[in-house]
Amino acid sequence: MKANRLGRCIAFGDFELYPEAGTLYRLGCRVTTARPQEVSLLTILIENAGARVTRSGIEARLWPNTNPPKNRLNVVVSEARSALGDTNKEPRRFITTLGEDGYCFVHPIKRVERARGSYDEIEAEQECRAGMQCLENREDTSIRKALACFKRAISKNPSHALAWVGLGEAYLILGIHCVDSPAETFPKALAAAQEAAKIDASLPEVIHLFAMVELCYLRMFKDAEEKFYRVLKVKPSLAFAHNGLGLLQAATGRGEEFVSSLQKAIAFSPLSPPLNAFLCYSLCFTRRLEDAITAGKKAVRSDPESCLAHVCLGNALLLQREYADALIHLEKSRTLSHESKTQVGFWAYGCALAGQRDSAKQGLAKLISVPQHEYVPSYFVGLIHLGLGNADSAIDWLNRACEERSHWVIFLNSDPAFDGLRDNSRFKDLLKKVGFDVMPQWRP
Repeated sequence: MKANRLGRCIAFGDFELYPEAGTLYRLGCRVTTARPQEVSLLTILIENAGARVTRSGIEARLWPNTNPPKNRLNVVVSEARSALGDTNKEPRRFITTLGEDGYCFVHPIKRVERARGSYDEIEAEQECRAGMQCLENREDTSIRKALACFKRAISKNPSHALAWVGLGEAYLILGIHCVDSPAETFPKALAAAQEAAKIDASLPEVIHLFAMVELCYLRMFKDAEEKFYRVLKVKPSLAFAHNGLGLLQAATGRGEEFVSSLQKAIAFSPLSPPLNAFLCYSLCFTRRLEDAITAGKKAVRSDPESCLAHVCLGNALLLQREYADALIHLEKSRTLSHESKTQVGFWAYGCALAGQRDSAKQGLAKLISVPQHEYVPSYFVGLIHLGLGNADSAIDWLNRACEERSHWVIFLNSDPAFDGLRDNSRFKDLLKKVGFDVMPQWRP
């Protein structure tokens, strides 16, 4: 029955590998330390068992749309060996190193069982996994690729609940990153959550998606928090549920809890570039700027091609008034993201704080002058005005962002960037509009 649900089964030693489902079992129990990327590596090696597979060949399949950091494959190989208990020195039982740039799976294969499910179901699972991998890279094109993957998965298997969840998450991230209007994408995320719930409302991932919609779109903070805790009680290993809870804690002025939640998320997914970048972001909310900068530098070292790592470090450096270094990372994030609206916004804001007003105004013009059919991210227009010292214009645009359902406004209550507006009566009125009229504000 397991092969019917999970796709092909490849058995070796005490293990059963299910490539389509991205899972590994030992003696009937799932090996939770084997994440989908490690399973993908094992699949590549097992499909070529007994033969040398080059590093470049593996990297091309694991990261088809991007160049991985220099030592990323080494880490994945190490994690796969650890999941198999193959951590002793040579000779290895399962994965051996051949030459300077190759690996080989050396253990005998017991059997390969073909999936008894339909071909469409297997393809849907593959599309779903590809979509999840695309979501790890928060670059605009990658998010759209993820959206397309989940749509194809659903077209092949409309009863695939996790494909509906992935579709909802992709719509959320499109709105969060200002690729499209949140007023359009967030309702689509809610609709996807409702479709997933029709299939299995008890899935932790489904409940988590509802919680994220309630946090980012509906601003139902208490309901969202209850769902995050419910998810984590059932599935504490769901890293992005810890992240979601942390974002809610940030929004409601609980910075230290935000940091704790991010640390728990990273413990379950230590290789995730977004989570490592968000740790830097979380430390900014506690005003522990030296710690934030240290965490940001670590995130950049772990994945130098992550625009999120660079922008989070850049913003931490801005708060520390280390403007020259901040602009290096904000410029890098802008380049890596191919001029995404969020990264242009943060870069122009940094230029404004650094006194480079002409560059800041160029960034402002770039955001405002997008084609008529594209979304103008009012939050970032307001942020740039804030950096330029135009408080009234900043609040005008932030009010528009609130009306657009931008998720960024939920952090106005405690984001250190807005500490200078805490005593402004119009800003206080804006906080009430967002939903913080009964919540304490951070006081610098």
